[in-house]
Amino acid sequence: MDALGLDFDELTALLVETDKDKHFLVEVSPESVEAWAALLGVPVRRRYVADEHLEARAAQGIEPGALAGTYVPDNPSVMSGDFGEMIAAFYLASKQDGAIDPLKWRFKNDRNKSAPTSDVVRFFLPAWPEASEEDHAECAEVKSKPSSGNSKPIVSTLKGSETDRSGRLDKTLNWLKELAIQGTLADPDWDEAMRIRFAEHHFDAALIGPVDYNYTTDKAGLLIGGVDSNADGGVS
Repeated sequence: MDALGLDFDELTALLVETDKDKHFLVEVSPESVEAWAALLGVPVRRRYVADEHLEARAAQGIEPGALAGTYVPDNPSVMSGDFGEMIAAFYLASKQDGAIDPLKWRFKNDRNKSAPTSDVVRFFLPAWPEASEEDHAECAEVKSKPSSGNSKPIVSTLKGSETDRSGRLDKTLNWLKELAIQGTLADPDWDEAMRIRFAEHHFDAALIGPVDYNYTTDKAGLLIGGVDSNADGGVS
């Protein structure tokens, strides 16, 4: 998160957190809206494109604002969806920093479409460059609702989480594996980390609970050991 330049102390100071009976509510107070916008503006843009790329293109005569506009969506629903995902990623990082965030929004094929696969994914590699039993992935499903309507984002989020558990996280890991093999991720260390974890199958990315291993496209990449044909799934 250092590359994004976000002060987590400032971020959390603008949030109001309330522990409800069956859920945890996080709000931004009306009086904090302007400060919120000022705090997040540049870090959000950096999730789409790095400063170094803007500076390199500016040196070739490309106006940074025009270049940034080729990454940021125009479609309001996509803008809302991307922003919701980024806010979730920022919030998770404020609670547990030190994760590798692949900044998946930088790799969209179409800026006016949502980024593929899981909404938010973060990786914890505490013993890097060595593989560790503490290595794990954190995945979050996000729904946003910028306007009135009949949608039920909380219900949709719960259903979406089930999709992550039953297959979408697998596709996310394979997509990131391909980017890492290509060497196109933002950080050379991240490329190497993912190459080792995925290509050599050291990464603990097995889902907790029953898993249909006939569905996954990379069975070996999802396991620490092997598959017990009589088991419901998980790490063996």
